[in-house]
Formats: sequence, structure tokens, C-alpha cells
Amino acid sequence: MARVDKYIKKNGETAYKFRIFLGLDYNGKQKYIKKSGFSTKKQALEKLAEIEGKIESEQKYIQISFQDMYNEWIIDYKDSVRLVTYNRTIDLFRLKILPFFGKKYVDEITTEYCQQILNKWAKEYYKYKALKGYTQQILDLAIKKDLIQKNPMRLCTMPKINKSLLSVANTVELTSSNTENYYDKNELNIFLNIVKQNYDYMWFTAFRLLAFTGMRKGE
Repeated sequence: MARVDKYIKKNGETAYKFRIFLGLDYNGKQKYIKKSGFSTKKQALEKLAEIEGKIESEQKYIQISFQDMYNEWIIDYKDSVRLVTYNRTIDLFRLKILPFFGKKYVDEITTEYCQQILNKWAKEYYKYKALKGYTQQILDLAIKKDLIQKNPMRLCTMPKINKSLLSVANTVELTSSNTENYYDKNELNIFLNIVKQNYDYMWFTAFRLLAFTGMRKGE
């Protein structure tokens, strides 16, 4: 429990005050709750106990990590998609999302941080819009549970795709011994639409030809 201190006001009256340490904020600065002006020590102690009680009860649900929310979300998600899609989604989270968000408490994730990560994804991975969407779903769940008031990822500005880094090889790292390395019809259409809208038509023609004829690059 924080300590109640006696002090002298400017008018010469005796009063009591206290300061409660809340921890460090996202920028590493110390956070406090300060109260003063109590005419008796008893009043100060009563208010102190009230505030500390609220803090303790709030921390029971505020201190929930992104990983915790993901663990809950993925259970319901598994029952809504095919196994191959489920496995791919797990890999996306494991390789691309959780390394940046997993250990963070959901109430400490800011729009500035989300924008920073989104910009990084856009430079390195052409499916960055999917990463943004999945991250939003986890934070939407946190909103439903009253852990946060708004979704910081939804407030981000979509960066432009880095055309020089477009490569089918970007998907290779997501494959494993138990994950099939191919697009289903819906995923293929999404990919082709992204290429058509954001790249030279030559790229769209080349990928579409490869997809619908089975030809190899050398042919």
C-alpha cells in the first residue's frame, strides 16, 4: 500500500496526501495517481484503499496479452475454415504477427506501433493486408471483452505495396511438412486481383498463365 504523508498547505493548514505508483507506460515513463487536500489522515487512507481496490480489480482483466486473445480466437476460427487454411493462418501468426504483438498487453498497443509494424509488413510481404486483417480480428475480440475501447490497427493508413519485393517465394517460408503449398481457388483470385491492381499488367498475365495452364517458368 502507498504511504499517506502529512503536509502544510499554503494557508498554513495541515493536510494529507498520497501517491500510488502504477508502473511504466509504453514509453517507459513512470505513472502515478496523486491525491491531496485531505483534512484527516483517516480520510486519505479511506480514499487510498478505495483507489487501490479499483486498480487491483481492473488489473485482473486489463493485463491480458495479445497472445492470450489469439489463443482464444484461434479455437473458434479452427471450426470455421478448412484444415489447410487453418494451418496457413497459424503459420502467418507464428512467423509474422505474434513476434511483434504476442507479448504486448492489448491495452498498451498503440496506433503508432501498429502503423510501424504495418509499414514493415508492406515492405517485406505482399500479403500484408491479410496480416492487418488478422491482427484487427484479435483486437476486435479484445473490444468485445471490454479490454480496450478502440482498435488501433483499424486506425492505421494502408501503405503502398513495395513492388520491387513482389515474389512468389514470399510464401515458401510459410510451408512446412504438414502444410500444403498451393492456393485454393479463392486465394488464387485474391492474389491475381492484387497483382492486377498494383503491378504492371505483364505480371498479372504471367501469373495467370502459370496458374491456369500449369506451365513452368522455363516454358
